[in-house]
Amino acid sequence: MCYNVSVRNKTVEEICGKQGVEALINFQFGQIVFSKQGRDKGLPLVVIESCGEYVYLADGKHRLLAKPKKKKWKHVQPTSFVSELLTNSVMLKDSDLRKAVAEFLQVKVV
Repeated sequence: MCYNVSVRNKTVEEICGKQGVEALINFQFGQIVFSKQGRDKGLPLVVIESCGEYVYLADGKHRLLAKPKKKKWKHVQPTSFVSELLTNSVMLKDSDLRKAVAEFLQVKVV
């Protein structure tokens, strides 16, 4: 991970404070995000794990839980929606991911 990358003559620490890049990477399990790059661009995905500058994403339909997509955090657009269905679940299944995405899309339309 590169913490001293300058962005238009300013470091990330100057922009975000002392937390640096970690302040930008604030993904949590069960959060719905949208892909900004790649062939899955525009699709809602669920955060399975956040590790450093990468997040692991799945939707239960195209990208299964057994093989989540590894994306850099800068290539996803976070939302404020975190599925309670997933955070309270003991055994996670692909059907739970599909329900969480459907729940998000219903809330977004209304």
